[in-house]
Amino acid sequence: MRGNPLIRLFLVVFLFVVAAFPLWKLTGPQTPLPPQSTVTVAPATALTQLEVTFSQPATEFTIRHLGEIIWKGKGLHALAEFPLPTQRFDLQIEASWNPVGEGENAFRIRVIRDEMPLIESTFWAPKQVEETLTIPAS
Repeated sequence: MRGNPLIRLFLVVFLFVVAAFPLWKLTGPQTPLPPQSTVTVAPATALTQLEVTFSQPATEFTIRHLGEIIWKGKGLHALAEFPLPTQRFDLQIEASWNPVGEGENAFRIRVIRDEMPLIESTFWAPKQVEETLTIPAS
């Protein structure tokens, strides 16, 4: 062994003390970050026409957006205008009718914005339709 063991002990303790401060800064408690603002921006909306047409008069149809009923009606043909998002969104469609004879009945929906059709879709079913229609961004 070389050197005095007491000096070696003091040297090792000194090295531990010197290394302890940076380790404590890295692993110690952190200062809390300031709260970030949570401003929610409502999506842009535009007036959108919905046109529904049935092959047989519907006893009832319902159109929902985000779970809320935006249109409820009945009949063979209907047209209405609603403020809907300009971004991509979904419409939940439910329709039912009393079938006349055998076979399936048709339900067509057209979505029109700024006199330009965004989407047109037809659904076929014997008694009722439950579908989700995705409208593209405009």
